[in-house]
Amino acid sequence: MTPREVREVCDGDISGGSRFRAQSTRQSRWFSTGDYECPYTRLSRHSVHQLQREFSDSLRFVFRHFPLEEIHPHAHAASAAAEAAGQQIDFWNMHEYLFEHQKALEDADLRRYAVELGLDSDRFARDRTSRTS
Repeated sequence: MTPREVREVCDGDISGGSRFRAQSTRQSRWFSTGDYECPYTRLSRHSVHQLQREFSDSLRFVFRHFPLEEIHPHAHAASAAAEAAGQQIDFWNMHEYLFEHQKALEDADLRRYAVELGLDSDRFARDRTSRTS
């Protein structure tokens, strides 16, 4: 699934900074915590995508940021980038993009991804900075 193919039918921010994606109002919930720099979280995406395809009318996927900053120094900044993209209704595209480019999560990379996804780069920078302060 490419970032351009990911379009949220229903996107939301629920308590505690979790994000959900759902296509109906009747759902089972799949909760996942993750870190954009973690290879195991990246690998789990394939299972999540499969479940979303198979149960698209009844599954609500909930993602909660859990950056392990002690071992993944870019994880917190990447989480802030995803949330800044979410302020422009593009959380899930950035979410996928960050995992696809997991080896390149420096500040310059995050700014470039925002431009590649067509986000307002000034707003992205402000929103991202406000989340890391």
